[in-house]
Amino acid sequence: MNIHTEREYLNKMSQDLANEIDFDILSDKLSENGWTPVEFIPFTYSKQSKDIADWAEQHCMGKWRHCGVKFVFERAADATAAILKWQ
Repeated sequence: MNIHTEREYLNKMSQDLANEIDFDILSDKLSENGWTPVEFIPFTYSKQSKDIADWAEQHCMGKWRHCGVKFVFERAADATAAILKWQ
């Protein structure tokens, strides 16, 4: 790996970590306001979070957010449906 590639890799990893921390803070705040957090584990394949997000876009009645396989749902019924579908 050359220095340019190493820098790009470190920058991406740093940004990914910052995004995950930001989401955790957002998720905590939303949970305090009645949203339901769900973490879909075990993570069984690389595109799972995208597939879950695509499903949520089509099936959830309320708002939702995610970072990887960590989701937070405005409606508890949406969280329950997602758990039943994906766990």
